[in-house]
Amino acid sequence: MKPLLRSVSIGLAVILLAGLALCPAQVRAEDADTIYQPSMTHADSVKAWQEAVENDNALDVTGDVIGEVVFFPLRVVFTGVREGARIVSEEQLIAKVDDLLSSDDGTRRVVPIASPTTGLGAKFKYKPDPTIKANIALLGAWWTYGRQTYRLHAEKWPLLPNVTGHLAGEYHLYPDERYYGIGMASKKSDEVFYRHEATFAELGLGFNLHRWLELTAHGDYRANNLYNSVLKPTVDVDTYGSVQNLSPYSGRIDLVSTELALEFNTSINPARPMNGFVTKVSGGYHNQVGDDVFGYWDSRVLIGKYFHIMYERVLYFDIAGQFTEPLNDRVIPFFELPELGGRETLRGFKRGRYSGEHTVQGTVEYRLPIRDIWSASGFDFAFFADWGKVVQDDVSDWDMDSMQIGYGFSLQTWTLAGAAARLDVGFSREGTRLYFTMGL
Repeated sequence: MKPLLRSVSIGLAVILLAGLALCPAQVRAEDADTIYQPSMTHADSVKAWQEAVENDNALDVTGDVIGEVVFFPLRVVFTGVREGARIVSEEQLIAKVDDLLSSDDGTRRVVPIASPTTGLGAKFKYKPDPTIKANIALLGAWWTYGRQTYRLHAEKWPLLPNVTGHLAGEYHLYPDERYYGIGMASKKSDEVFYRHEATFAELGLGFNLHRWLELTAHGDYRANNLYNSVLKPTVDVDTYGSVQNLSPYSGRIDLVSTELALEFNTSINPARPMNGFVTKVSGGYHNQVGDDVFGYWDSRVLIGKYFHIMYERVLYFDIAGQFTEPLNDRVIPFFELPELGGRETLRGFKRGRYSGEHTVQGTVEYRLPIRDIWSASGFDFAFFADWGKVVQDDVSDWDMDSMQIGYGFSLQTWTLAGAAARLDVGFSREGTRLYFTMGL
């Protein structure tokens, strides 16, 4: 909140200064004869003031002085706002900025963004050719406690026939990240906080093997800084110990990663899939730079299916898993462990509610249209149920006894460019959670 209050204070100061500079001296005509006009016959200003008071009612003069003192700041503010609005109107600043950042042909546009992770912000997207997927995007988002995210990426740029390239850079500061411990035995009351600052750069290639099949390869470098959070209770990153696979590091952890991913997707409309299969398989290698304490490999798999029932009603289900394994005698940083909970996994629980070396999860969702506008945009309603659990290497952890379930409903607006905004309301044994996303 401090950066927000500081920004508001600076804005008010600017308005006050503008008002002071532009506010003209105003004299009320009806009081003109009561205001003292200096003359050469009174060299002593004190005597001149006394004579002026004697020539008028003392109570009226005192009231005028108090009124001027009280209303002067308001007059300054109103004058500053009026002059600022006049400048914006005459110079057409809003129209010029809008013309710079957006265009009728869709090559440039600015959209608001929101998510539980990033907060609120805006994204500028530049697409030089509407007929291809290549684009450049720049986004910034902010939220309470100083949470902030900045990202620049260029993706789907054609390099060779059926080969595209992408690059990305991001900085984010998450001051109130939560950690509950490892495994399904963790309790909601175990919640502690830590501050995570990260900068990463990524380069990748995409190979279009078939209309529905794509292979991607990328490498990235991530610099992570961990601190104690301002919220309590906080993770003591200096002494919390090996339970979080963090000790003895309390500062910077740099990781370099390489990953391969294969995706098979037969759903035709990405904004509003009506039928088709979705299968994703990926694997990655992650190693610490400059030390040999941290390192691991991971793999992910997702299998999903859309069923078009009737009248644009769709049933979707998927099953997914993520599996991690330390490299040799190294450990996995606790903030890199697979997680369940949040908007994308196990709705109804807080983000990162469960974490462990492996996760299994699934979703069933029934979607029906509320309003469809010429098949170019619309409004949908859906019911969903999520399930999942985290497991360790112990075989007994793979039973279904500790499986957690979340369920609820969602409202979504969509356009041909993608999902414009979505609100998910999730219920679980730990309460009700709202997840709002827009423009991502």
